[in-house]
Amino acid sequence: MRFTHQGQRSTNCLLSDKAFQGFLVIAVIGGLLGFGVIASAAAGIAKILFFIFLFIMGHASRGRTVSGHTKEFQTYLLPWFTHHLRKTLNMTRSARSNVFGRSS
Repeated sequence: MRFTHQGQRSTNCLLSDKAFQGFLVIAVIGGLLGFGVIASAAAGIAKILFFIFLFIMGHASRGRTVSGHTKEFQTYLLPWFTHHLRKTLNMTRSARSNVFGRSS
């Protein structure tokens, strides 16, 4: 993902959401194939990378009001992120309970 600002060159994020998506795919495939330990480890790593990505994105867009993007972020993107964050946490909890043999 690239973050740009007026008068500055675009820079690549050190940690992109591609790594998060990769670990999430590994977790899903591992869970489907019955590798519970690998699936839970990959899901944990994906969750940590997701939070780091959100922090970097929030920090990079902090204080930059180019044509009202801050208001757009608060109005549209922030509710979308919180919804998917809650959904991800619920999926991780249910996957963890299924790994240990408890029903959710």
